Amino acid sequence: MGEKVKVPVPDINGNITEAIGLNMEIISMKEPWSEYILENGTKIRARQAVISIVKLDQKNVDGSDAYMLQSQSMLHVIPELV
Repeated sequence: MGEKVKVPVPDINGNITEAIGLNMEIISMKEPWSEYILENGTKIRARQAVISIVKLDQKNVDGSDAYMLQSQSMLHVIPELV
């Protein structure tokens, strides 16, 4: 398992608190693109790329493990053909 880290976590009121968790190593991933074709013929491809995952030392309301993800949106635009 990874190293212990502190991460900012928003609560239900929007306040930010710090939580402690384990930085998890990603050993496998599959990040398919979603594709959208607009009425003008433009094709948009989009996906979320996960940069890091931290397993928090706290549980969700239902008792399951809580995780914090850091991700980046990726976008690829293919202009309409003229």
